[in-house]
Amino acid sequence: MEVASLEKISDKFGIKLCERKIVFESGKEGVLASIDLPLNAEAFVVHTPEGSSVASKPEIVGRELDSAIIEPARVTASFLKQRLEGVEDIVFLHVLRGSQGYRLDVALREAGFEIREEFVRVVYEGTGEKHLDSSPRIGRVLFGELSGKEKVLVVADTVATGRTLLEALRVLLDLAQFKGVEFKQAIVYGFISENGATKVSEFLEKRGITPFLISIENFSALASNMFDMPLYGPDVTRDKIQVDKLIAGSTIPLALKSMLEHYFPGLDQPGDWSERQCLLFNGTSYERGRIEKHLENSMSALENLYSAIKAVDWFENWMGRVYQERKKGLRKAMRKDYCAPEL
Repeated sequence: MEVASLEKISDKFGIKLCERKIVFESGKEGVLASIDLPLNAEAFVVHTPEGSSVASKPEIVGRELDSAIIEPARVTASFLKQRLEGVEDIVFLHVLRGSQGYRLDVALREAGFEIREEFVRVVYEGTGEKHLDSSPRIGRVLFGELSGKEKVLVVADTVATGRTLLEALRVLLDLAQFKGVEFKQAIVYGFISENGATKVSEFLEKRGITPFLISIENFSALASNMFDMPLYGPDVTRDKIQVDKLIAGSTIPLALKSMLEHYFPGLDQPGDWSERQCLLFNGTSYERGRIEKHLENSMSALENLYSAIKAVDWFENWMGRVYQERKKGLRKAMRKDYCAPEL
């Protein structure tokens, strides 16, 4: 699609198309761009063809996910190598179980950073999982010997409402304060919603820490179910799809152009991020991700969204082609051995 049609579509669906301010380029198509959001923080979108595919195609799981998601992480690590010149000692906070799936820790080591890893698992009272009616609490903490004075904090996480990350940050920063460790800046990376970005940046600012937020492909919208993170599409509550209420995130033209012809409106971009992975560290041991469940849920969401929007006036013919493409991709993924060792 041409940029003119991108602008037409962004206007139609409310996608906030930010002025392109590329601050770092890597390889042929990897870019990291600064965007303007109503935050007291610097916000960046990292775009790569692989990151676009992961955000658009829920059928990318397992080993294929590992191979794809490392690319935006590498672009981000290369950018941070310039941005944090002279800084080698980084405290990396893993929010269990899904954090390691972003592979930013791997990319940072490739770039030459020394990383001290800390692990926090947040669970939700009553269910053990994320739920609107549950309260987050710390389920497990694996902290090393935090020492020294000024350090840089990096965290990879899926930030929808921000509740999980805020709980993890709180416990780490309280311990750091007790031990006299000072964080001047914190870099948050992953799939991030605009709502979550606001909550996290406000929290960090109150703690005297400068926030830097780097989101894969876009800062998403957040559906009313407080879970789904679409690029754009109908709002989804806990019990219905509101076709007359469109929501959308913020991105750059290059990322939007890359996603439009593959992303079906309303789909949750990260999906259940943990369950897209082969192995998950739970704080004690490794367990298998429920990839089959993620694929089944994605297929159900795709079918429900298509049924809801195929007759509305804003539905366009090319969206039907995207629906068929995603349906075919999910069916194929369900038949694959997605965690087979690479040859």
